[in-house]
Amino acid sequence: MKGIGGVALLPVALVIGCLAGYALSRSAAPVTSVQTAAPKANRPDALDARYQSWHLNCASRGPESAPCEVSASLVEQGRTLGNITLVPNPHGAKLMLRLPLGIDVQSGVIFTLLGRKTEGSKQLSVSRCDAEGCLSILDLPQPLFNSLSEIGEIRTRVRMLHNGPQITLNCSAAGLAPALLAMNAWQ
Repeated sequence: MKGIGGVALLPVALVIGCLAGYALSRSAAPVTSVQTAAPKANRPDALDARYQSWHLNCASRGPESAPCEVSASLVEQGRTLGNITLVPNPHGAKLMLRLPLGIDVQSGVIFTLLGRKTEGSKQLSVSRCDAEGCLSILDLPQPLFNSLSEIGEIRTRVRMLHNGPQITLNCSAAGLAPALLAMNAWQ
């Protein structure tokens, strides 16, 4: 690239660009100075605990606080492809399934609870898809939410796009009962 009087301008432009970027980075607050929440270990009003396959997260305590949530990974052949989150409410709980992109949304989701006393399947629709994946939501009535501590496994079946294979995403219920007990004791 030739410039005025036969001088190459590309190296000059690169040097100027680098210097300008350096100057901007020195004048702006560095990314590491962004305020982040204190670790939950240092916050007595928060709870963050793992119970085998399940993770319990309570952001704060009190009547105006956000509800606690219990979550676990949905796994297919050793790969984590989504997650399941339970958020209690006065009528039971909201169950949210985050599923991978590429599923056939029109086929929906088959959600199955397997256990000694609780067993059944439910066809769910997909609420929406975004860059992170697809979301399916189920309102669990109080009796079903209360019986979750007795299940052994959660299965979610979805079909992939273009008449692709049906995949089963498994989630162990190991740790769910103690996580739910800890959540109830916390609130």
